[in-house]
Parts: sequence; C-alpha cells; structure tokens
Amino acid sequence: MSSTRQLVDVGDFAPEFRLPSTHGEIAFVDYRGRRGTVLYFIREFGCMTCQMHALSLVKAHAQITESGFDVLVIGGGTETDASKMAQRIKAPFPILADRERSVYDRYGVDKALQIIQRSAAFVVDVDGRVSYAHRSTNPAAGLNLPDILEQVRQSSTATL
Repeated sequence: MSSTRQLVDVGDFAPEFRLPSTHGEIAFVDYRGRRGTVLYFIREFGCMTCQMHALSLVKAHAQITESGFDVLVIGGGTETDASKMAQRIKAPFPILADRERSVYDRYGVDKALQIIQRSAAFVVDVDGRVSYAHRSTNPAAGLNLPDILEQVRQSSTATL
C-alpha cells in the first residue's frame, strides 16, 4: 500500500488530477463549479465486465448529462488501451489513461491482496464533493447504475 493512498468517501472533496484521455488531457478541476461528474474506475481495460459496465454508462449517458453531470471512465493503462476501449463501446465520454495508477491511489482504489484490482464508482457534485462512493473487489458489483442514476437525480434536483 502506497503512503499517498487516501480513502475518499462521501462528503470529502474529490482529489484533483490531470490525465491523458481519448478527448485530450483532462484536468478534473475544470469540472468544478460547472458540472457534476460520475467517475468510474475500471479494473483493467481488457476486463469484459468493466467494459459491460462502461457500456451501461454509454446507454445512460443522455440521462446523466441531462441531469448536469459528465462521465469519466479511468483505466490503469495506456492511451492506446483507452482508445481501443472507447472505440469498442463507442464512448461519447472521455476514457482516461492512468498508467501509473496514481489517481487510483489518490481515491483509495487499491488492489486487494496486492493482486486483484478493485473497481470503483464515485459521484462528485458540481462543488467537487463526493456524494456517492462505491468500491468493489467483485467485478460484477463494480458499478451499480441504478444507485448512480438516483444519486445524480437527487443531486440535480438539489441544485435547482
């Protein structure tokens, strides 16, 4: 476990980061004050379950963006890996490449038993606070879309 590892949870300010993506470099600070964000940390770019979860975010993308949120999917690999995944799932949102897994570390998305990469989902409101946090060692439980959509809906109505 790295000494910089944090356990980001509900109520915390989401850590800032800057990563290359399929839409150019993304600076997370650029979302603050403008839009909320759904962050989904996948296990690996080649994880079929993670790709299915990311595809569910593609299908829910219009509903999420209409509620004032953007989607960012973060994977621990190269920009080439991110581009291949984006093409496979036809992602309308950026897929970010965290080759060193430094952002994983900043959000407390570590490896169980130092070998099994966890996945995680966070909903970050427009002010940069985490309103939903979920980490999972089980790939099938890595993304609970109904919970995320409910949190996005609640957050969007709270700002009206």
